[in-house]
Amino acid sequence: MNRKVSLAIVIKNIDGGTGTFLKQILGIGRPIQKISIIALEEPSFHIFNIPNVMYCRSKKNKKEPKGRISAGLILLKEFIFLSRHLRSIDPDVIIAIDTHCNILVCLVKLFIHIRSKLILTFHNSISGVFAHKHYLFSPWLIRVFGRLFFRLSSSMIGVSRGVTEDVVKNFHLPWLVHTIYYGLNSITPHNVSHYSVLKNERHMFPKNVPVVVTISRLAGQKDVDTLIRASIYLFSRSVNHRLLIIGDGKQKEEFKKMIRQSHLANRIFLLGWKKNVFPYLAKSDIFALSTHYEGFPFVLLEAMKAGLPIVATDTSFGPTELLGERSTYGLLVKPKDSVDLAEKLARFIQSKKLRKLYHKKSFMRIQHFTESKMLQSYRQIINQIIDLLRNFP
Repeated sequence: MNRKVSLAIVIKNIDGGTGTFLKQILGIGRPIQKISIIALEEPSFHIFNIPNVMYCRSKKNKKEPKGRISAGLILLKEFIFLSRHLRSIDPDVIIAIDTHCNILVCLVKLFIHIRSKLILTFHNSISGVFAHKHYLFSPWLIRVFGRLFFRLSSSMIGVSRGVTEDVVKNFHLPWLVHTIYYGLNSITPHNVSHYSVLKNERHMFPKNVPVVVTISRLAGQKDVDTLIRASIYLFSRSVNHRLLIIGDGKQKEEFKKMIRQSHLANRIFLLGWKKNVFPYLAKSDIFALSTHYEGFPFVLLEAMKAGLPIVATDTSFGPTELLGERSTYGLLVKPKDSVDLAEKLARFIQSKKLRKLYHKKSFMRIQHFTESKMLQSYRQIINQIIDLLRNFP
């Protein structure tokens, strides 16, 4: 096979952590010489500029389906859209991102008979999604689809050990699923400290008052409600701090009301979506992640990159793998427990010495999760697939 090796990436939406992962994959380099991106939904926020993305659904047409018929019609539209573009692109390899896209590309390969080799990647807790997210198609049906169609792939990858085990368990897979962790470019504390916030936001960082920050979607799997309640509880106990919430979503107005009713609008701030979060991480003292479930939270890597002490929900996996089961690199709290979250935050808020200790631990831990290591693992898998293509075209 003498022609250029081409890759197509199929993603539901380039917002959030999977969008950041997409940006990293674009830098994969050889053996890939041409990359095409197919997104099922136009993004609500532009995290970064990606040229020549093909979108199936525009912002104006991103309404959630109201029933199985409308959900089925959307799926059919996505199938037709994806089939047409994959036929036109004719990539050597397809990387599909997360369960919805994984099933969809398998269906296209099965019914349209594209020659592309499939790499299916999983970025979230399947069990968590099934337990907390309302599905118009029953989880048992999704499990059956996965068990039948995932065998069409050349490789399957989970973003954490827990995600990999969860995929195998839910879809009863008898074959190997690889684990490749997310990674970030290395950066020194000196580099991070050069970031600055806007002038009209500097009042959120009063001198000698610890600042807690989170980055989260304000809806769905993210449990920001528990974090706000923990902050309110701390203020009721005269534990002085500030809470910054970076992100947007359906629950924004609900959270505004909670904060207003608690008379804490000058201490708890909803900042909305930010293109660059590092100025806020660099100026803050503690990072908090309150969540119902995770795969491998990218925001914790970003927080560690800034050297922040971390308090995170002890979900089945995700934060636990990163922070250690015994809270080696950060403090873990019980799910949906605002008092436990408040008490763990208070430990950092009230002890500068403890913050300094975990500041060092964050920098130590982030060294194990580099972008170069992640991309090298993907290159190895793609090279194996390309070798097979060359030997058996």
